[in-house]
Amino acid sequence: LNTGWGLAQFNKSAYKSSDVANVTISDSHLNANSNVVEQWWANVTNTANGDYENVTITEDNADSSFFFGEVTLSQGVPVPDDGTLQVSEGDLINVSYFDADNGLGESRYADDYASIDDTPPTISNVTIALQPYGTAVITWNTSEDADSLVRYGTGTPPTLQSFNSGMTGLHRITLTNLQGGVLYYAEVQSKDRAGNFAVDN
Repeated sequence: LNTGWGLAQFNKSAYKSSDVANVTISDSHLNANSNVVEQWWANVTNTANGDYENVTITEDNADSSFFFGEVTLSQGVPVPDDGTLQVSEGDLINVSYFDADNGLGESRYADDYASIDDTPPTISNVTIALQPYGTAVITWNTSEDADSLVRYGTGTPPTLQSFNSGMTGLHRITLTNLQGGVLYYAEVQSKDRAGNFAVDN
């Protein structure tokens, strides 16, 4: 394992324009003193409008070689290195840092990308199929990959839920232990990778 090969990563592949983007840099060569929590820096850039922020990253523990930082996202007029990265729907942001030694005696830039997404998924084709033995299957589609949540119960708002964190455009949740002859209320909810969510009840 080449621990000198530096990695730069966002904590998500997509963000809303009002989010805080967390970045992680891992590189054993940045760990110059094993007894001290050290700092380095990374550059976060909006590839669409050229705005950029120099982000201080701090080692989480002495001798860990994992460095963490964050940058606030917002909509507005780009002002480079003012502490806030200005973004808009559809923009692509980049985090990078200069890896002076990749463990093979070479230098390179390590980077990662994430998109800006303020648009919730669209829910369609919701169906409920009653099955034997107190079971029901609820299916629906979304316009983009998202997770799956069904809230259900005998009152409103429904208090029970069934959740699947898998990201998909084709959703299927099976409800069990339903009581016969009882009216149930249900709603479906899906949240995309940026955290935008839609509800259909």
